[in-house]
Amino acid sequence: MNAAKVNYVLQYFRQVYRVPEQVEVGYGDDACRISIARQAGGFFTGEKAHPPEPVTWKNWRGRSIPLLFAPDDREKMYEIEGNQARINYDLIANAFFFLSNWQEYRYFSGRTALRYPYSESLQARLDIARIPVVNYYFDILKTVVGQVYRIQLAPVFWPEHSLALCLTHDIDTCFHGWPQDAFYLLKQGAVRQAGKTSLQGLRGKDAWFNIEEIMRLEQEHQAQSSFYFIPRQGSARLPGLSGKENPASEKGRNADYDVQSPRVLRAMQTLGEHGFEVGVHGSFFSHQNAEQLLDDCRRLPGSVRGGRFHYLLFQNPLTLSVLEEAGLAYDSTLGFAETPGFRNGIAFPFVPYHLEEDRPAQFIEIPLIVMDTSFRSYLKTPLEEVFGQVETLVNEVEQFKGCLTVLWHNNYFTPYKFNGWKEVYRRILKTGQERGAWLTSA
Repeated sequence: MNAAKVNYVLQYFRQVYRVPEQVEVGYGDDACRISIARQAGGFFTGEKAHPPEPVTWKNWRGRSIPLLFAPDDREKMYEIEGNQARINYDLIANAFFFLSNWQEYRYFSGRTALRYPYSESLQARLDIARIPVVNYYFDILKTVVGQVYRIQLAPVFWPEHSLALCLTHDIDTCFHGWPQDAFYLLKQGAVRQAGKTSLQGLRGKDAWFNIEEIMRLEQEHQAQSSFYFIPRQGSARLPGLSGKENPASEKGRNADYDVQSPRVLRAMQTLGEHGFEVGVHGSFFSHQNAEQLLDDCRRLPGSVRGGRFHYLLFQNPLTLSVLEEAGLAYDSTLGFAETPGFRNGIAFPFVPYHLEEDRPAQFIEIPLIVMDTSFRSYLKTPLEEVFGQVETLVNEVEQFKGCLTVLWHNNYFTPYKFNGWKEVYRRILKTGQERGAWLTSA
């Protein structure tokens, strides 16, 4: 690993814990008071997506975590002699592999796809998607620093809270949800209610246009959130992709609403007046086109600081350049659609790495951890089991005082086709309050 990559990881570690300047951490340099083994060799100059196997597993904080590039699993995690320490595993290369999206960068080399499939990831191969492995790597290093320098380090991002719950909503459909509700009711045998729902929908009253209802629910729990609106309407023809490479079938659907219509503008204005964020839900192909993303942002009122791409479309490294050129302060796309968990192995916001240009990117990524659709559409998780799985992830994040980003689409707050999902979200808010979490927008 070259100096730019090593410095990227170490500077981020220092940011997370506000490490004093006098703390010496060397990479393969035994002259430093703390030395980390250098084991990755030339991996990051090659073309392989994943490190060589077998992977070494070690126990830390009661959790078995994978250590990549490790030639020998018999080594102690670290050794301290006097005022010096040696960490026997390459925590720098391990962290860089996940933070940099190296496996996605190699996947998109010479391949046409809209989104990186979870099935291709090392997380899927090792079944570690729900483990924030980089937090564990950093915790090992933090522990060694604390012992060698006799100091206490703790994450500094939100010191008054046990963790952050970053609350977000992608607004895909507002005015044409009623046919889906009516069809659902018909299948349940509720013919009269289906007819009533259809009549209300034809008159312009749709349960899926519920922006202010969501806002009021969150205000009850002293929470604020981000609402991401799609600035374009209609369908977008997708290239000839199939299966896992095409998450949206033959046509991609943009919004069923006009962001500049009086009703939607009023809703966005109300959100802004109450301190909620209005962000951009980048339309189809905006993840490949900076001018389209900029035009999307111009169609929304006020100054747009960030958002998330529709269908979680993200192509590395192209989308990094698109976000930089558009000048957005943050993105919150990087999560697996197919499963909850840690696509970058981290439960903190972080700066992505532009591998093509061998430098940190110029925006912040707030990784997406939990999405309603992952449970309902991909995993077919029974509704009564969803909150328990979310709470397990909250527990994982809380031990590092980290950030858990939640995406709950507006249709998941409605009473018919998505009945019960609003209550799961309410329980998430209640749990956050009870634990002293920061319930915040992106």
